Amino acid sequence: MKLNKKKIKAIKDLLTPTYPRIIKSLEEENEELRKTLSIEISKSKIREKYLEEVKVDNSRLAKEVEDHINPQRKAYKTP
Repeated sequence: MKLNKKKIKAIKDLLTPTYPRIIKSLEEENEELRKTLSIEISKSKIREKYLEEVKVDNSRLAKEVEDHINPQRKAYKTP
């Protein structure tokens, strides 16, 4: 069945003028690229969201470390 469909498509391709075939193939490729782009944009948005969360967590940890280090330094400097 697939072989027949392939033969039919090949015959149609041979009978169809070149420019419409090129245009059709470019339109199909364009559609695939649009889908891929849409997926990649949504992935990028998700990555940005997680990156912001990591930045916030990193800031909190840095502050905790700084708060932990500062009292220790003060304790050593006080006579």
